[in-house]
Amino acid sequence: MGVYTLGIDIGTSSVKAGLLEPDSGRMEYISQRSYDSAARQNTGVIWDKTLEVLKDLGAIISEGKRIAAVGLSGQMHGTVMYDKLGRVIEPLINWQDKSCNQPLAKYGGKTTIDVIYELLQDTLLDELGVDRIASGFLGATLFYIKENDPFLFNRIRYASLPTDFIRGKLLGKTPRSTDPTNAASTGIFDIRRMFWHSEVIKRLGLPCSHLPQIHESIGAAGFLDRRVLDSTGLQGNIGIIYGGGDLQMSVLG
Repeated sequence: MGVYTLGIDIGTSSVKAGLLEPDSGRMEYISQRSYDSAARQNTGVIWDKTLEVLKDLGAIISEGKRIAAVGLSGQMHGTVMYDKLGRVIEPLINWQDKSCNQPLAKYGGKTTIDVIYELLQDTLLDELGVDRIASGFLGATLFYIKENDPFLFNRIRYASLPTDFIRGKLLGKTPRSTDPTNAASTGIFDIRRMFWHSEVIKRLGLPCSHLPQIHESIGAAGFLDRRVLDSTGLQGNIGIIYGGGDLQMSVLG
């Protein structure tokens, strides 16, 4: 029986999925669907488009072929928020968001990024893997919401990245996990110790309980949810790998 691996990429403006034949390294088929690439996006639309590309692949898999595993990559720096019941708080705020670059009267005309930098200026920023946390990073987004929209901030119980959101939908559960490559794109991850940077998070006044657990990019996350199988035509016990950020995954590719 022939075997495929299925790759899914959640981009800023489209989702792409492809079937790879590992033995030959040949990409057998690719499907793509576009959506609005605005800085704030509807997660329902992104998920619907993901199901569409999976249906395309389910329809063309020939008899005697099976999918061994699903790998993921996705746009980095984005933020997907969930309430205490595990429901998404729309919208997804991605790396294009510039809210943290706007001068605010409460800061004497300084921006949120300026304030974050002042709070962290004696912290070893190389531990974060960045020279400066940028607007659109998950850490900056959560700090901005805490400072400017306390009602919304109090609704948030979990936060994840776009790849984590899709992985959760594929697994059929609220995502509470991420991988080091996506975590490193938040601006609050200690890339030396490979864990959330507790001192940075403390200075920003963010609850660690909002953040996902860290798993290896190559680790097994679980299996494709039965409801996803039924709605796409895919078959079998299909494992899901945690995957990672699109930059790192493209370098590996």
